[in-house]
Amino acid sequence: MPYKLRTVLFPLFLAIPMKVFKTLGLDFEAVVKYSPTMIHTIWIIVMDWNFFQLGNKTVGKSGTDIAMSLYLFNHTFGQQMHRLFTCSYEAILGVISLNYFMDVTSHFDKNFGMVVILQSISFIIRNTSPIGWVVILLYKACYSKGFNPNFKLPEFGSMIQN
Repeated sequence: MPYKLRTVLFPLFLAIPMKVFKTLGLDFEAVVKYSPTMIHTIWIIVMDWNFFQLGNKTVGKSGTDIAMSLYLFNHTFGQQMHRLFTCSYEAILGVISLNYFMDVTSHFDKNFGMVVILQSISFIIRNTSPIGWVVILLYKACYSKGFNPNFKLPEFGSMIQN
């Protein structure tokens, strides 16, 4: 079996609404033609909202206002998000899960569950998507006071033998 970078889950995102339209008898040419773009636009709006919330949590309101202005008026990003559907779903799920990840504590809670679900879906869509999370998890494990992964990194002093 040849190696595949993406799975069938991405076309499923687009097929389910079309099946709903067909069941309701609304599968006109225009609806079928524009529904993937409209569904994708809804996902991008959800990502934008989570990006806004993430900015407020990390850099405050004034920093978020500047970042959102640069982000929303970035012509290249706006063009690429609508044209590269599969890559953008990875970005969408990544931003949403990063927003939830910022609120994860040492306990299994709603935020941790959302991160796991969203990253699992992202991993199923594209199996290389979790690579960026290694650094984020290590940072959170080492520097966050509220996050306790129940392990300690070895201290360099204890590794040196006399």
